[in-house]
Amino acid sequence: MGYLIFELSTLLIVASIIGILAGYSLQNLLYKKQERKLNEELLKAQRERDEYKSRLQSFSDEGGQGVPDFKEVVCEVSLIDGIGGNEAKSLKKLGIKTNLDLLKLSGNPVKIIQVAEVLNIDEVLVTQLISKADLMRIPGLKKEETQVLEASGIRSVRQLATQNPRELSKKIISFSAAAKKNCTKKNISSWVNTASKLAGNV
Repeated sequence: MGYLIFELSTLLIVASIIGILAGYSLQNLLYKKQERKLNEELLKAQRERDEYKSRLQSFSDEGGQGVPDFKEVVCEVSLIDGIGGNEAKSLKKLGIKTNLDLLKLSGNPVKIIQVAEVLNIDEVLVTQLISKADLMRIPGLKKEETQVLEASGIRSVRQLATQNPRELSKKIISFSAAAKKNCTKKNISSWVNTASKLAGNV
């Protein structure tokens, strides 16, 4: 009888160890999948940055005046779409108080994962918040306007800088009637022009 109990105890211990190892393997697999997706997003952003810097250099070499200095907007993280009061407090504990602080996380997977854990969200959502922080650098753009731009496929200053104001205006206005008040052709043209001045300043 004692031998049987010993055998059962041993089997339970082995089963527990197998369960722990299986759980660890699954967790590690999911982590690697998220990390791979995050790295792909970061590489895409870096390629866009390098491409834009190359265009600026080419413009300068051809005798252009270059990109003049332009003062970007610095705002509280609580003003960014998707960040409420509680999230803002959590971010401030990490030293992230403004949109520019959040933008500095771009290209830093370790920090992005840290923020994701603090806010209890997916790492991809953190990269989306970083994109919104980027758009908030443009004067005149508020939370509502960034929502409209994102809905139209514009998720970064660099991306906005490459747009044709007339075509983007048609796309935005036809996309959301509620956006017509602030997303006028004049404002959109101004945003694109400003974006072209800020795009290399990341």
